[in-house]
Amino acid sequence: MRSLPFDRPKTFIAVLMTDIKKAKYCFLLMGLIVSTSLNGQQDYLGTKTPERDRNQVGNIKDVLQISARFQFQTLFNNLNNRSTSAGIRRARLKLKGHLLSGEIGYKMELGFSSRDMSGVSEFTKNTPRIILDAFVTWKVNDNWVLLVGQAKLPGNRERIVSSRDLQFVDRSILNKNFNIDRDIGLQLENTSKIGKEFYLVGTLSISQGEGRNVHVPGIEGFQYTTKLELFPFGILPNNEAYISGDQNRHIDPKWAIAAAYNYNDNAIRTNGNLGNFMVNSTGFHQTDISTYFMDTIFKYKGFSVMAEYARRNTGDYIAKEMDGTVALDPNGIPTGDYVPIGSAYNIQMGNMFKRNWELAARFSKLSFKNDRFNEMKQYTMGLSKYLKGHQIKVQTDLSYSNIPKNDDYWMFRIQLEAGF
Repeated sequence: MRSLPFDRPKTFIAVLMTDIKKAKYCFLLMGLIVSTSLNGQQDYLGTKTPERDRNQVGNIKDVLQISARFQFQTLFNNLNNRSTSAGIRRARLKLKGHLLSGEIGYKMELGFSSRDMSGVSEFTKNTPRIILDAFVTWKVNDNWVLLVGQAKLPGNRERIVSSRDLQFVDRSILNKNFNIDRDIGLQLENTSKIGKEFYLVGTLSISQGEGRNVHVPGIEGFQYTTKLELFPFGILPNNEAYISGDQNRHIDPKWAIAAAYNYNDNAIRTNGNLGNFMVNSTGFHQTDISTYFMDTIFKYKGFSVMAEYARRNTGDYIAKEMDGTVALDPNGIPTGDYVPIGSAYNIQMGNMFKRNWELAARFSKLSFKNDRFNEMKQYTMGLSKYLKGHQIKVQTDLSYSNIPKNDDYWMFRIQLEAGF
C-alpha cells in the first residue's frame, strides 16, 4: 500500500501538494460537478449502491447470490492448428444489502475460479486473490453517496458492466488492454437533475494505485479517477446503463454518455494498477500514467449500441534502473517490462428478437506505439438465448482477429451462465 510520510510534516505536505497539482484536472472536474449540484434540482436518489447497481437505496433487503459460468473455447489459425479448452470461468459468491433504512449499503464478492484467484505473488503475500469487492456505502443525502473499500473504479463502461451482464461471451480487446479494474480507497458520487429529464452523475475516486488485493509498502503517490456521465433522457432504470443489450425493449429512447480520466502517480505496474510489477535492482521503476476514456450506450425497442474509446500515455515507459539503464531482475537479467502506449476503440450493437434471442456484432481496434504489435483488429458475431435474463442464459460468439505481420486467428466460444 502506498504511504505518505505523516511523521515528517513538511515532506507530507510537499508530497500531497505535488499529487494535487498532478491530478488537477480530476479536482477541476469534480468542482464543476459540485457547482452543478448546487445550482440544479436535487430530487434523485443517490446512485452509489453495492456493485454500482443503482438499485433504489430504500431497498433494505439483503441479497445472497451464487453464480457460475461454464465456458468452452476453441482457437485455431487454420484447420490443422487448433487448441481447445473448457472450464469453469467464473464461480462467485456475493452478499449485498442495506442497513439503517437504506442509508448504509454493503457488498462482499468472492471469486473461486482459477481466473479470479490468479496473480499470486509476494505482493499479495502469496495468497490467492479471492476478494473481488469489499466495501460499504453511505448515502449522505439524495445527491451524495460515499463508498469506502475495494471496488471497481469509475473507468470504461464495459469494465463496470458485470461479467454476468455482457452481450458477448467476454469483453472486448479494448477492455483487456486498457481497463483500470478495481482498487481500494474512497469514491464520492454526486447525482444532479437539470430540467425535466436531464441527469448528471459525477464520481471522484482516490485509491492506492496498485490494484486489488495488493500490498506494496513505501510507494508514495496515489491513483486519481474522475468520471462525468450524462443522461439526456433520464436515468436508465435498474442500472441498465451498465447492462448490455436492451432486453426490456424500451418504448422510449434511453441514452447515456460519459468521459473518465485516470491518473496513477508513481505507478509501478505496466498498466497502472494491472500488469507486471516493474521491478529493478533497487525496488521498482516508477512512472506517472494517464488513461482517458469516452463511452456511450443507447437503447430503443430491443436495439442497442455501445461504443468506447480509450487512450494511455506516460512519459517514461521503459522500466529502468536508477541510473537510467534497462531494469534488471534479481538475477541480473533485463526484465523487458514497459508501459504500452496507445489507444483503442470498440463498437458493438445488438437486437432482441422474439423469445429472447439476441444477435449482436462487435468491432474492436487496438493501436500501440511501442507494443509487440502496432495494431490489432477483431471482428465478433454473437448469439444469445436468455432463459431468465442475464441470470440464466446460453451465449456463443465467433471472432476473427487480424494482426499485421502476425498470424491471424479465429476463436469460437460457447458458455452457460447460471446465477441464483
